[in-house]
Amino acid sequence: MKKFLCFAAALVIIAVASSHKTEILEAVDEIFGSDTVIDWNEASAERSNLGSAYKNHFSFLTEDQKKAYNHILSEIMNADTEFPELIQIPLMTGDELTEIIEALNYDNPTIMCFGRSNTIVTSEGLCYFQPGYVMTPSEQRVKNNTIDTICNEILSALPENSTQFETELFIHDYIINHCTYDFEVKETSSTVFSCLADGLSACEGYSKATKLLCEKAGLECYTVSGDAVNFDGKTEGHMWNIIKIDGEYYHLDVTWDDPITQNEGQTLSHVYMNLSEDEISADHFGFVQFFDCNSTKANYFAKTDRLFGKLGTNEINRLKKVLATSSDGHVEIKFDTKSNYNSAVKKLITNGQIYKIAASANRIYGTALSTKSVGYIENQSMLVLDLYF
Repeated sequence: MKKFLCFAAALVIIAVASSHKTEILEAVDEIFGSDTVIDWNEASAERSNLGSAYKNHFSFLTEDQKKAYNHILSEIMNADTEFPELIQIPLMTGDELTEIIEALNYDNPTIMCFGRSNTIVTSEGLCYFQPGYVMTPSEQRVKNNTIDTICNEILSALPENSTQFETELFIHDYIINHCTYDFEVKETSSTVFSCLADGLSACEGYSKATKLLCEKAGLECYTVSGDAVNFDGKTEGHMWNIIKIDGEYYHLDVTWDDPITQNEGQTLSHVYMNLSEDEISADHFGFVQFFDCNSTKANYFAKTDRLFGKLGTNEINRLKKVLATSSDGHVEIKFDTKSNYNSAVKKLITNGQIYKIAASANRIYGTALSTKSVGYIENQSMLVLDLYF
């Protein structure tokens, strides 16, 4: 049961009435000075070089929203001792500003200062964003310095000359092995810090940590928000990633590969590593597909020779080899069609052929797979069978 803590800001819109206009405008003038009104016709809507190199959520904003995004990002990234109390933005609605704040947070994992109570102040064609900060610039820098140190330590253990897939797999497994899912889904569990430093996070933190580590390792990676059917069969908000491996884009859901909220006894999984749009759509939906994710070349099961067709003689011999390479008695195998999956489950589990295959693998490869008791978990939607020897 994985819950998504959406960064939906609570926005209060203050349209300055005549009795309060002077008071509000004096406050605005005190902060900005009378000569600081921005000409939004001259402002840039091009993607800023500040923050993350990969900003997919920025792409879906309107031109005015992009201008506001860039200005807010600049004000936050360049803040020294204090964040600005008010930040000028083009005239817009609270919903439009919420979209900008979400985009800023989803695109830039190092931004952690915004709370969930924010205000728009408007008067005579001028509009200002009044953030509800949860930390100072100094506190944010300290957290980011800690994250930088952790990321450097993690990536220093990455084997030299690792391929893009191997780098992704290393990051995927590290996050799952070092972070626990936070069922309480607190506000603090939605950040990259919660995942990498605290080791307790919600899916938003998992996906931001994945994005940041992948970027630092030279991989193009983005966050994706949408809905998903969880392991209790309930639909809820969720966040995951899209990653580029060897020139192709794939869906990557590190949170859902963490076994902590899956079936009891299950270990680290790779079911959601590098899926096409068709594959992820089995239980993820309501997301904007901003890249074509049509390839299956870098799917975990394809890359590790764990993708099977109909279990004839050749496929069974290949399965024996895959079983023999298991170091922890756990093997995940995937099938290319629903028909082949159902046929394999019937043959291996219902008819008990898995015991004969395990015994044959032991004879051929000198392994010690159990031939008396084999546990299994079915994932019918993803056509994956987990075997435990």
